[in-house]
Amino acid sequence: MELEERPRTVGELLAGLRLAPESVVVLRNGSLVTEDEELVDGDLVEVLAACPGGIDGSVL
Repeated sequence: MELEERPRTVGELLAGLRLAPESVVVLRNGSLVTEDEELVDGDLVEVLAACPGGIDGSVL
């Protein structure tokens, strides 16, 4: 998705998408980033829903 107005930071991107930073994990160009990280043209940003809880160790 391309945005009309380019956010300067991950936090601005999340605010524009109305997403709470604690509810998602953000990757920029394949690396985990925090909400204060700056974005530049050409960055590939993935926003993934955080899944609380974990898995049952007996499943492994």
